[in-house]
Amino acid sequence: MNPGVTAMAPEAQPASAWLVRMAWIAGALALLVGIIGLVATLVWTLGTLATRPLDVVEGEILFEASRLREGLPLYVDPRVGAPYAGSLVPARYYVLYIPVWSAIVSLVPAKAAFLFARGANALAWLGTLARAVVIAPRERRIRAATVALFFGGAWVLALHGCSGKPDGIAVAVAGAALLRSVRRGRVDALAGALFVLAFFLKPNAIGAAPGAILASVWLARRRLAHLVAPLVGVVAATVTLGVILTVASGGTLWITHLLASTGQPPVLALWKQQVAARGPFYLLPLAGTLGFGVLAWRRSRAPEALVATCALATSAAWCFLCLAKIGSASNYFLEPGIAAVTLLACVAAPVRLPPLPRLALALALAVQSFWIGVASVRSVIEEMAKVEARADMVANARSRCGAPLGSLVAADEPGLEMMLDGRILQTPFQTSNMVRRGKFDVATWKSDLSQPEVACLLLSDDVLERAQVDPLHDRFGPDVRRLLADRFEPVATGGEYRLYRARW
Repeated sequence: MNPGVTAMAPEAQPASAWLVRMAWIAGALALLVGIIGLVATLVWTLGTLATRPLDVVEGEILFEASRLREGLPLYVDPRVGAPYAGSLVPARYYVLYIPVWSAIVSLVPAKAAFLFARGANALAWLGTLARAVVIAPRERRIRAATVALFFGGAWVLALHGCSGKPDGIAVAVAGAALLRSVRRGRVDALAGALFVLAFFLKPNAIGAAPGAILASVWLARRRLAHLVAPLVGVVAATVTLGVILTVASGGTLWITHLLASTGQPPVLALWKQQVAARGPFYLLPLAGTLGFGVLAWRRSRAPEALVATCALATSAAWCFLCLAKIGSASNYFLEPGIAAVTLLACVAAPVRLPPLPRLALALALAVQSFWIGVASVRSVIEEMAKVEARADMVANARSRCGAPLGSLVAADEPGLEMMLDGRILQTPFQTSNMVRRGKFDVATWKSDLSQPEVACLLLSDDVLERAQVDPLHDRFGPDVRRLLADRFEPVATGGEYRLYRARW
């Protein structure tokens, strides 16, 4: 035995043990704060499930579902609009996304549709994260749980994943395809079909598929059956769903509406704004997990490491690229979150970190957890305080503004119009973008809003008194704002909503 080594051991051991203990404490704090954030988010999700007003996308989904449920045509020319008996104001809209989720929601009775949509998405989003943690071997469970809490405990993600939008369902389907692929070490035909289904549920849930498929093709380059399998699934699902939609819409209208409703142009200034606002929440977990995957693949050459890492890489890249699009939001981080947790749950650690790097990592996780957890708790407190006032404004809008029976209440969100009128009048965000691009006549929109039938106006964001106008985010363009300011006067406020009644 070397005497020098024996002499150093008693001095080195306490320092090493202290570093390990501090790393354990920092990791425990990260988990604790993550759990607090998740509990707060669950309180908001479940506590407001039935009371929070419908948002923009929820309103459009429920409107489309109502037309399908009632046997009315879904695809119409917005310039002509969908007529309603006894009304001079038609519904002018482009079908949002691809109406797979709307068709599913239409199978549920109208009164329960919004609860079903919200509950199903919440279960899909949070359940997919939880499943990845549960199936992980014991030695991987804590690290998977930590990152799962980063995403599952983020209120701003629950705002999308636990709503009636198709985001939660779509990323759950993509997550199922990815989990199947990672555990098998390749994308098979069923996983390829599931990736396509995720796209048809929500087109932006397509980031993980290219990476997983490319990795599988590279791994199977000498095995023809494995090489062809994912392509068979992708082609079969695409053709099947495409034919169904083409027949149902009477041609390629579904593609026209999809591009019109979601094809807003990218803006560099918006991308910088979005990355600066959202990057501090998700950049470190995604980059750290990606680095973990790269190192795991380099050391082990395990197929599951390559599939999971490539899927996360393309999902994160697609997410950050899409942040430049007008209308982009935090929902784009849902799929990379699923991919990151799946990688950590299914891929073995490439190395065992020495005490000092382990402490540095644990401290970084703790700081990240505090950053997300504090933001989530604050957001939940603020939003919970507004829910009752917002619900009251919607419930009493007609009586407060003196809207006659059979009249309409316009709004800056289709969700509010669905609650107030049982239908929508316009989709302001989409229509304003079409007006700016010269593809919709603003005079038609102004004519609708000038009808005496439109007795009131309820605004959640685009308030008429606001001095500054933001063309990237406002739902009404300058011409429409001038008309509304001239025609309507304020009546009441509550929960940051503003109610107006018609002067003429």
